[in-house]
Amino acid sequence: MSDDQDKDQKTEDASEQKIKDALEKGQTPVSKELSIFFSLLVILALIVFGMSENMMATGDQLAGLLNRSGEIYLASNDDVMELMKVCVAIGAILAAPFFVGLMLAGIVSSVSQNPPSIVWKRVTPQLSRISIGKGRERIFSGKGFIEFLKSVAKVGISIFIVYFLTSNFIEGLMSGFYTRTADFLTHLQLELIGIVSAILVTMTVITAIDVFISRKQWLDDLKMSKQEVKDEMKQAMGDPLLRSRQRSMALDRSRNRMMAAVPTATVIIANPTHFSVALRYDPDKDPAPMVVAMGQDVLALRIREIAKTHEVPIIENVQLARGLYKISTVDQPIPPDFFQAVAQIIAFLRNQTNKSNPLGPAI
Repeated sequence: MSDDQDKDQKTEDASEQKIKDALEKGQTPVSKELSIFFSLLVILALIVFGMSENMMATGDQLAGLLNRSGEIYLASNDDVMELMKVCVAIGAILAAPFFVGLMLAGIVSSVSQNPPSIVWKRVTPQLSRISIGKGRERIFSGKGFIEFLKSVAKVGISIFIVYFLTSNFIEGLMSGFYTRTADFLTHLQLELIGIVSAILVTMTVITAIDVFISRKQWLDDLKMSKQEVKDEMKQAMGDPLLRSRQRSMALDRSRNRMMAAVPTATVIIANPTHFSVALRYDPDKDPAPMVVAMGQDVLALRIREIAKTHEVPIIENVQLARGLYKISTVDQPIPPDFFQAVAQIIAFLRNQTNKSNPLGPAI
């Protein structure tokens, strides 16, 4: 009951991170029918391109063995073992291409569905894998029922195709015993090609459907609840409270750095209450007046208090203060649009300094 409730709550599509985690854990969409499809494809290729030559070679080996039948003695267990070794070797010649081909088909089907990767967790022994309860749950679950229906459909369709195509196969096979070996093998090859081709066409449809269903079931299993989506975003982006605190600390550091730079300013541009912009201009170091601090309301008052303490001139200019505060950046030169207005203020301050202290250095 709880599992059904969990599934009902999981209404959101899996995120990229969850899909990535699932792939890293070896939880991949796998279609078993694709392996069968590739296996049938390999079998058909072997029948078409190599069956005649392979069976002729095997026939020659068997003929040679029969021709020497009078020389074979089965007087002891060793003689029987030697004969079995020869028969096994002959059978291996016939079976080897199919064995290698089916092995390659399995590898290709696996690689075509998912990139190869080593997941140690998948091969680690787990008691839950041999649990009777878990096994019963897998067998009698919705997935198990679907697998059962697919197996029944495959077997039923295969039996129908074989029955339909082999109505005259047995008769032709029996009559082939009275023909030449080459003709018999050609007849057998054509019959097998027809049977395997028909099954392969059917498996193509079944495989395409199974690949679609397998991936859909995989994505459905990875679906997330709204809470899981929120938790993942929180984990990826960080706790909002922590991020807020970090932003607050960063702002505090930035303000402290600005307040420490106010005494180095050449002039403070301000309006009576709201804005203050501290500018520094040293012709030997600065290509243009630099914004060393700026603030609004309480911070603007704090800048003016520090400026008064360190005898930094304060010029009230409402429009200039608003404009500088709106588009300027701390530790960057003022925008070119304000060069002329700021230059006039700095020139005015220099003149005032020179008049009050004609023997002293200019600002």
